[in-house]
Amino acid sequence: ETLMFLRSNVGRYLHGRAKQELDEAKEAMSKCNVDSLFGRRKYKKHQRKAEIASMFIRYCTDIITEGEISAQELENYRG
Repeated sequence: ETLMFLRSNVGRYLHGRAKQELDEAKEAMSKCNVDSLFGRRKYKKHQRKAEIASMFIRYCTDIITEGEISAQELENYRG
């Protein structure tokens, strides 16, 4: 089962770290003063971190879904 990855210690850790990064980046973004040049730069930096963490979470979801579909197709082919 492809969900075993997210249930494994490594999967839970990586997913948890990505969610933590995303939450921390969002929190940091909310504290930035976008009216100043320095604040806008900090905001963009944290925005990139949030995007990367979000992309990782989405990537994990996509590959798990694709794996489940492939496993089902293989089962149907064999069956």
